[in-house]
Amino acid sequence: MITTVSIQHLESLADVVEKITRVLPLETAPDRVVAAADEVELVDVAPETLRDRMARGCIYPAEQAERALGGAFHTGVLAALRELALR
Repeated sequence: MITTVSIQHLESLADVVEKITRVLPLETAPDRVVAAADEVELVDVAPETLRDRMARGCIYPAEQAERALGGAFHTGVLAALRELALR
């Protein structure tokens, strides 16, 4: 099976993510799911690249992207989540 999970949805990191984003993730995946994986691949882009892709409508529709870019998807927040993933 192949799946995708965002760092912000790992159960053991929910409290750290809340401190960074000021939003408690409502949907989390148990850490045992990641621990049981045969292989984990980190897909990473710089915060500026992600924001650019969002602004161009590659991730969310225009209105949703605009809200996201003005909300939780500030460069500092994205950089902190990226750093957490790289650990």
